[in-house]
Amino acid sequence: MKEITVFALGGYNEAGKSSCGRYMEKLGFARFKIADIYRRLYAGENTDLSFIDWSNWVDKNRPDWIGENFLALLKEDLSASGTNKCTLESLYGDTLALQLKRQRGDNFKVVFVAISRDVRLQRKCNVNRYTRSRPQPEC
Repeated sequence: MKEITVFALGGYNEAGKSSCGRYMEKLGFARFKIADIYRRLYAGENTDLSFIDWSNWVDKNRPDWIGENFLALLKEDLSASGTNKCTLESLYGDTLALQLKRQRGDNFKVVFVAISRDVRLQRKCNVNRYTRSRPQPEC
């Protein structure tokens, strides 16, 4: 397989990371959620920690391990998708980004999706109107 190219999409809630990923998918990029790959790694671990606690612990205590194992699963997923380029949604924190940059060099890019606070709040209000699963911000 050719060298893989990875764009990690970061940004605040409702900034448009998924919209950016959908657009890049139309350009031939595979789309993956970082949390989905972390969950697969977590499933293979023997731990009493919750997923969230484990994610925080592994980032802090085993950054090399998470980088190597995350990349291994990502390569498998890319191979199955038939492409060598992808987006990763949603990047929070710096551990994974630093590890992937160390391993992939110039073939790994972080894209911070920015949008104005007012637009983000309006989007959050619209999402909350449909889900009602979170407290309502002042809309």
